[in-house]
Amino acid sequence: MRRALAAGAHRPCPQRRGRARRCAGRAGVSPGGHGRVRPCARASSPLPPSTRFSLWFPVVFPIMGGRSGGASRRGKRGVSMGEQAKEAVRLYAKGCTCAQSVLVPFADELGLDEEGALKMAEGYGGGFAATQEMCGAMVAATAIISHRYSTGVPGDLEGRAVVFGKVRAALGEFEQKYHGVTCFDVLRGEPPVPFKCAEKVKNAALIVEKMQKASEEPAS
Repeated sequence: MRRALAAGAHRPCPQRRGRARRCAGRAGVSPGGHGRVRPCARASSPLPPSTRFSLWFPVVFPIMGGRSGGASRRGKRGVSMGEQAKEAVRLYAKGCTCAQSVLVPFADELGLDEEGALKMAEGYGGGFAATQEMCGAMVAATAIISHRYSTGVPGDLEGRAVVFGKVRAALGEFEQKYHGVTCFDVLRGEPPVPFKCAEKVKNAALIVEKMQKASEEPAS
């Protein structure tokens, strides 16, 4: 019996690498100490993500001004390098979601007007409707990069490899800064409340800008 208890005394955290310390802290046990480590609340919660986050999201959503109608409706998108990131931060400060804030400054490149971009990206905020899955800012960045480098030809595996390489490079750079690419990891388990991710929005837009600038520079 003692051996069986000892075998179950150190249950590993079910979350990915890097979360064990946070999980242990929640349970009041040091990561290297003795005693059972309670799994993360995210992993052990009996509620699905949509239900868990609906408990707080209706409370904070009105802070954002309802639907993002408060964002600028300027039609001009002809901005120089570096300006897209500034515009992304400005939109985020006005109440746009992280995904909207990154996508809208590149709307012209995508063949969209600003209102269309706002409508398209709204549901990705907070990691897909505040479920804290893939970071909304990087979802928008992925859409921009894919549109920019894809040939649009079905079955073009060579072109697809180029797009995948660009997207992975962008995700890798973002992950180096924030130790993850999901909303949950980026915010270290905290909920995606409004106005909390201005820096993440700026850096996601900067990654897209830098990639475009690098592709336009002549090969040495």
